Amino acid sequence: MYPFFILLQVIICIGLIFLVLIQSGKGKGLVDSFSSADSVFGTKTNTFLVKATTVLAIAFFFNCLLLAFLTIQANKSKMTSFAPDSSKVSKMKQEASKVLKEIKEQEKVTEANQAQQQSTATSQVSQESTQQQNQNTQESTQNVDTAQQTQTSQ
Repeated sequence: MYPFFILLQVIICIGLIFLVLIQSGKGKGLVDSFSSADSVFGTKTNTFLVKATTVLAIAFFFNCLLLAFLTIQANKSKMTSFAPDSSKVSKMKQEASKVLKEIKEQEKVTEANQAQQQSTATSQVSQESTQQQNQNTQESTQNVDTAQQTQTSQ
């Protein structure tokens, strides 16, 4: 619809330019160069040209207003689609806070799991060292027993 009114505006402008140029004014305009202008439009050429110019000028005015209105409506509809509602913004904020809480909870769970794994690894290491110490104690006890037996037997 918009391109139709643009085309109509161009046609009206060309018509206005043509009508203004062929009218005779104080300086006898382009109409004097057309000797047959009276024969084309009849004997009342000047009256017809004035009325046609008036009609095209009124059409030009209203078409300008219509194009301005259509442009404003087209721009308004685009801009309102990008403007967020306050309810949408508050919903987005609530969703964002929920997501942040979930992320923090996941981080806490991950830290707890890592701490548990570290404590498990530490307890395994301490158990292994305790077992190693027990083995060393048993070996040293056996060595002492063996040494005592060899001394007794000598």
